[in-house]
Amino acid sequence: MINERRLSASNKIKWVTAPVRRLEETKRRLQRRRLLGLYPPFVPYTPEERTNPETVMQDAKSTLVIAVPYWHPSGEADQESWTNHNYPISRSAWGADYHQVVLDILQALLVEMIGPKAADRAHVQVDSGPLQERAFAQSLDLGILKANGCIYVEPFGSWVFLGIAVTDRPLIIEGNATWLESETNCYDCQKCIAACPTGALVAPYRINWYRCLSYLTQKRGFLPRALRRAIGGRLFGCDTCQLVCPDNRSDTQGLVAFAPDESDIRPELTDILKMNDSQFKKAYGNKSFAWRGRRTLQRNALIALGNTAGAECLQQIAACLSDRRPVIRGHAAWALGRIAERNCRSLGAKISRQISALACSDEDRQVRKEAEAVADILAT
Repeated sequence: MINERRLSASNKIKWVTAPVRRLEETKRRLQRRRLLGLYPPFVPYTPEERTNPETVMQDAKSTLVIAVPYWHPSGEADQESWTNHNYPISRSAWGADYHQVVLDILQALLVEMIGPKAADRAHVQVDSGPLQERAFAQSLDLGILKANGCIYVEPFGSWVFLGIAVTDRPLIIEGNATWLESETNCYDCQKCIAACPTGALVAPYRINWYRCLSYLTQKRGFLPRALRRAIGGRLFGCDTCQLVCPDNRSDTQGLVAFAPDESDIRPELTDILKMNDSQFKKAYGNKSFAWRGRRTLQRNALIALGNTAGAECLQQIAACLSDRRPVIRGHAAWALGRIAERNCRSLGAKISRQISALACSDEDRQVRKEAEAVADILAT
């Protein structure tokens, strides 16, 4: 938590207050995207619910939006590692769960502005409610939207978490945010579009969420085979479009709560494969990505191993061929096929027999298809 006596005076967060407003233009844009099938995943709310504060509080009078910086590497060596995607977990998932940290800061600010009864007089959310924090941050001049779809807040760049509160109390209209002066024109630059591993950034400010690696590493179930190689060694999230942006250079480290530990920087992928539920909760229960569950992280670990590992990991991956969950069996088969491609198409007799058995008789159709594809690789 921030140690300053008054959060509103802190330079470690940026915030702004304003009278309640409906974001009509944003609503129309979201309606068009919904019709085109480009509505973001994981969003069960209508465009009206995402842009009208009165849908969460009927007598709403004021809005508070905050930006809290998260941790990122400093120094040329660390920046080079990030640019080369050597860290498998997105920095937005480092350290403590941002939902709770930012929520605590948001509630503390409300107490400072409204008084001890603030919790009873406000709707608060941190990436967990109907209102689109990013749209309100832009509308209230907390930051600007860049071509990669991220909000940039001075002096943090896009390395921020957003939170929003709507209250039935009138607030003094103020804030400590300063405008971010862009050094480049997104329409002329387009470096983020060129760098996107899957082409999910189809044009400035236009994202095909269903190709975005940040979405894919959160999505449950089988991932499209055509996109698995693009995941590379990533375990969760993707920072590519933010890293290549020439406007996204910040010397501000962010809150200590988001500083990474060893498991954030160098997670042991083969250890993740062996975790049961209690071990997963102990290792990752305080992380923001824990909500996606053990199965999703283990599936991602198999893809990352398939893309990066060598023969030394064959036995750990092959052990997943007998997992009770089809998505784990299927992605384990795929990972073994990827390693076989890089190792003269050899997996050893025992693993090859396991693959053949899955291809012939697994109860799940998708698992059979995955194993059949590997069997074809081994046969060539």
